[in-house]
Amino acid sequence: MANMDGWSVVLLAAAAFLAATSLVRLMKSRHDSLLGQLRSEWQAEQDRRVEEEQRRRREERKRRLREQMQNSLDESDQAA
Repeated sequence: MANMDGWSVVLLAAAAFLAATSLVRLMKSRHDSLLGQLRSEWQAEQDRRVEEEQRRRREERKRRLREQMQNSLDESDQAA
């Protein structure tokens, strides 16, 4: 480096700047891509949880209705 003239130093600095800038852009692009992927996976998980909770509530309502119907039948059988 001691035997480089001014233009060589400027060229080296420009190349280093270009390389660093390119690397930062690539890293940012990858970061954004991963972040988008994680967000979509998180949203899918949230949707799955909501659907699971709705399914659980439907099953609980069905179970209660069956119990009520069975209790009504038992009461009518006892009255008869």
